[in-house]
Amino acid sequence: MTPDRSATHAEDTIVVRTAMRLQHAGVKTKLIITDGSGPLRPNLNPALIKAVARAHVWFQRLSAESTLTAAAIAREYKVSGRYVRQILRLTFLAPDIVEAILAGRQPPELQLHRMVRRLPMAWPDQRRMYGFPSPVRDERMPAIKARSVGDVTADVRPP
Repeated sequence: MTPDRSATHAEDTIVVRTAMRLQHAGVKTKLIITDGSGPLRPNLNPALIKAVARAHVWFQRLSAESTLTAAAIAREYKVSGRYVRQILRLTFLAPDIVEAILAGRQPPELQLHRMVRRLPMAWPDQRRMYGFPSPVRDERMPAIKARSVGDVTADVRPP
């Protein structure tokens, strides 16, 4: 006997069919709903955004203040010197990777602990390692400029 498929759904049930995939992100598994080209909505990662913002603020301070050290920043922020040194590496991320992180377009499996463990200096190697596509080169495109990241703010002040 074949069940009547039209009778298996109640009148208040909505059936949605869409493209999706399972993505492992650390110890979690996320269900990613896609339109075939990527996530439908931004996946803002506050930890990544805060780390990138801190990296740039700390790097600017170290560049401007000749007596400032990573150890002094660590004491000021009540974090370890190792953490400061790891986060500072993020100042060398490819600009398109930074833009993707700020816009929430990074691959869902990209986690901060993975980025600070090993960061290649060559931008193409970074893109390959972290799952970003190579940028399309178009001479007509203007240079990337800083912009607001919406409702997400990264507090880079010491506690």
